[in-house]
Amino acid sequence: MPLREQAINLTVEDEDSPLYGADADADDIVVRAGRLHLERNPARGESYRQTSLPRSRRRAC
Repeated sequence: MPLREQAINLTVEDEDSPLYGADADADDIVVRAGRLHLERNPARGESYRQTSLPRSRRRAC
């Protein structure tokens, strides 16, 4: 599975992610400049760094 798909799946399945519950199969998630966000709402997203952090450390970022 390509890295892009892995990152999207991590974010949409993580209850602490701003992208939680988004449709991972839709073209609605944009991956650009080290960040994932919804195309229609760029404020709803997170960086690759936040995606890879354990849940306990996410809130500190």
